[in-house]
Amino acid sequence: MFSNWFIVNKPSRACFVWLCLIIIAGIGGLLIGTENYRTDGPIVNVPSDSIAKVGFGKDTLRVRLRKGEELKVLGFRNTSYKPSVLVQSASGNRFFIEQKNLPSFDDKIKKEFELDGTGQCYGIATVSKFKKRAIGLDSVAMTEKFGEPELVVRNTDGTAMMQYRTKIFSMVDGKSYWPIAHFDADGVVDSCSYRKLNDRNDWLLAHLPMAKPIINSDIASRIVRGGLYEAGASDSKAVAWVKIIFFVPFILIWFFASGAMLTMLAGWLISFPMVFKPLSDSTLRIVIVALGIIGFYWWSVVTLAWGMFALFLLVSAWLTWRLVVMAIQDLCTIPHTRCLNCRSLYTMNFVEEKITKTYTQSGRDVKQGRAVGSRTVKWQTYDLVTTTKTVTNGYGNVVSRSSSTRKANIQNHERIDKIYEYIHYDVTYRVEEYENIYECKHCNHKEIVPGIRFTEIGRKQTGQSVGGWE
Repeated sequence: MFSNWFIVNKPSRACFVWLCLIIIAGIGGLLIGTENYRTDGPIVNVPSDSIAKVGFGKDTLRVRLRKGEELKVLGFRNTSYKPSVLVQSASGNRFFIEQKNLPSFDDKIKKEFELDGTGQCYGIATVSKFKKRAIGLDSVAMTEKFGEPELVVRNTDGTAMMQYRTKIFSMVDGKSYWPIAHFDADGVVDSCSYRKLNDRNDWLLAHLPMAKPIINSDIASRIVRGGLYEAGASDSKAVAWVKIIFFVPFILIWFFASGAMLTMLAGWLISFPMVFKPLSDSTLRIVIVALGIIGFYWWSVVTLAWGMFALFLLVSAWLTWRLVVMAIQDLCTIPHTRCLNCRSLYTMNFVEEKITKTYTQSGRDVKQGRAVGSRTVKWQTYDLVTTTKTVTNGYGNVVSRSSSTRKANIQNHERIDKIYEYIHYDVTYRVEEYENIYECKHCNHKEIVPGIRFTEIGRKQTGQSVGGWE
């Protein structure tokens, strides 16, 4: 049923519509992507002296909190296991603290500042690229390249550790990590460590060829922003429904059709003769199919790195293939939709039909007549059950063994077959060989499409036969 949606009269124009939808959806996705934490959260006071433990992978740092110290709330992680609050101290430390260790918050505030349960993502990169770009940068430059850090602990000696939200992939062990930058006393990154993530697609990405350069590309890192399945955790129900109605269709187009964007672009550009003028229809078909395969693969790696379920790639593959088939529709017609001379599209008009040869031809035909008899066919179906009887002596030795077979689950079947009369004819046809002539309205190039037409002009019964069970 859905395949008919991609059969259109003007495929090139349909490609333009799909291209616009993908671009609009992509722009919306880039604009919606979360990059920074909110800074207008409430201020809370620490109720008593305490120690906050901040985990940086294998390292755990301790931040001393004084009674009455002010903490700015950046967000709430309202998980069923240890609900926590992301806070920032006046000294610039940023860390999670359990909600039970702070004054109670209104549910409305919790909802308004709720964080994605899995953590927002700010780009992707491999371990080697992140380390190469991070070493020697200060915290301001790190924020510009990798977004705001999620965790920050500044030590009294001027050193610091900051965990960023750029998802890092190791091409050595095939695992994904959150990166942790270690700043020296001068405020620049001198080393990096990594906190392991439990990503659902690690096993697949580790085996995909060319995954490293795709993940390291700047455009891929710019696309992967925010939570893949988060429409906005802090949205009210009304706002959430508005997003579902107006944005979800575009998001689905973005997720599943973006791999075909280059194909849609090429399919649309066919309507501009000079773009692909040197290419024949057959060559252009190969180019468009190749663009579809390359685009789908590139987009699959990016979305898998972002967190898309691998099974969703089946939907993306099906949609991409249907769009590729639609894009090459104009290149698979006789007469050609695309002029063979000037490469203009939709300019070949039918001019006339010329009869080049006319003659008669004899043939034979057989038609089924009335039923003249019938027969009843009966048969049984059953299961064969084999029973084996073994006799042993008192020592457990086999004395004799016998077996018998019987029929079980016997079912009787019956079918009535009819026998028909068949009438034989000698048929005379008038055969016309013709040429349909098409002409391009731009360059007057003519294309001739030959054809043959049979018209029955006489029929004579020559006999009859009986046979054929049905």
